[in-house]
Amino acid sequence: MMETVLNIGLTDMSVRGLAAVSGDERFAWDSYRRLIRQDRARHRRCLVMNAMKRARGVTRDIDLDANDLESGYQMAVK
Repeated sequence: MMETVLNIGLTDMSVRGLAAVSGDERFAWDSYRRLIRQDRARHRRCLVMNAMKRARGVTRDIDLDANDLESGYQMAVK
């Protein structure tokens, strides 16, 4: 949770400000790297889950069963 709170709002420009304020350039850029990685993973999971819903003929996440959610997660992390 802390990473999410920390990373919200980081951009190519604001990461430089975080580096200046924190006095730790590596910390700032590593935080930005983690944000980008999280965002890509989240985007991939959304794409996989949307495809899973279409395949099952449903429109809501809640309509997927546990097996659907597990296989969707497994597909997203490959």
